[in-house]
Amino acid sequence: MGGLGLISAIDCNTDAVTNITIERVKSPTSLIIYTNSTQITINRIPKTVTYLHIQASGSTGNFLDLPSGLTYLNSNSTTGLIGNILAIKNTPLQTWYGQFNNNITGVLSDLPATLQTCHLYSCSGIDAASVAQLTAARDLRFYNLSFTEEEVDLIIDSIYQAVVADANHFTYAGPIVLQIGGTGGTINAAPSGIYQEATPPTTGKEKVYFLNHLASHAWAIVYNGGP
Repeated sequence: MGGLGLISAIDCNTDAVTNITIERVKSPTSLIIYTNSTQITINRIPKTVTYLHIQASGSTGNFLDLPSGLTYLNSNSTTGLIGNILAIKNTPLQTWYGQFNNNITGVLSDLPATLQTCHLYSCSGIDAASVAQLTAARDLRFYNLSFTEEEVDLIIDSIYQAVVADANHFTYAGPIVLQIGGTGGTINAAPSGIYQEATPPTTGKEKVYFLNHLASHAWAIVYNGGP
């Protein structure tokens, strides 16, 4: 019999497991460790894993040590996961829940182009930048990052410019969600201007209006105070 070598998925959700000799599982593709006391060092995770949920406060490691074939990553509140998101730029990641981790650093323009869903709120090390590379976007949440009005405008403008250049730049039929506001002390500033139709739009809110009212590949952008 193959024993542990035949196991393809490990789920330690809400149980009492506190230590895993992960090396004995030869080629797993799915690893789920959260809401318990389980801890794992990132560089011990087999490179065959494509689905990784490590919402465990004791897990530690660097983005450089993550499996390069990941398509799903939930590192919500895993503050022991550190590093720059540039390390995962060229991965096939489609979904990433990375909120509540101030040890993540980098710029939004280095997010993998394959991302469809990305939640990165309450991460003080993330800097605003173009998100035009996220052509497969469906659900983006970049709120509570203390972004200024200028930084929020920069993100919105990167989407607007991409759509003006090519109406099919973003491939999802829509609505494509962008939450770029938040609540509390780290809420992002509102975009500039007034939320209204304008030809051509020049302020952040006018561009939000334009994007939210597209006939196809429309957006559903929510910012501080509106729309």
